[in-house]
Amino acid sequence: MVMDNNGDDHQPAGRPDGGQYAPKAGRNADDDLEPDTGATLGIAGHWLDGQRVAAREAADATVGDDAWYTNKGRELGYEYADAIIDAAIHADDIPAGTTLTDMAFDDDALAEYMEDLDAGDKTDSLRALADDAVIGAATPTERADRELGIIEDLAISRMRTTDDRDSLHRAMGFASAIIDARDMLRR
Repeated sequence: MVMDNNGDDHQPAGRPDGGQYAPKAGRNADDDLEPDTGATLGIAGHWLDGQRVAAREAADATVGDDAWYTNKGRELGYEYADAIIDAAIHADDIPAGTTLTDMAFDDDALAEYMEDLDAGDKTDSLRALADDAVIGAATPTERADRELGIIEDLAISRMRTTDDRDSLHRAMGFASAIIDARDMLRR
């Protein structure tokens, strides 16, 4: 670029647009646009469905207990995340004061996930944490990320507090699937 005495850039001579002002750096860039959360959620949901199937197949093909529990936990984690993301896709239909967790799971289904994590019956406290987490979330994607963070923390807490090897591996697989899902949402 050629710079004039005023510090403005001009296109170089010899070009059809020679001498004209050059565009400012970053002008017309799309990095300031909001990402399409619907597309992000759709891609994440599709990816999670494939991951869940792969984890189920890995669990079915596994012989050792440690790997089986890890893959089973991973399958359950992908299934949980998929339900949350599916609820986020339909976030326009969520009544006021309702979380994605409320939309995705009834009490029995949520209790099963708590049982799978050997976390006891913490459905009410999990719902309360979800209520707190979504305060100030601007988009359905952000809501999903925050609510998945709660169950991730629960799985990690289970990993830290258990002495049972099978429970440890199941919680580890579950947490890794939730971490994968949250990473997909942040892309």
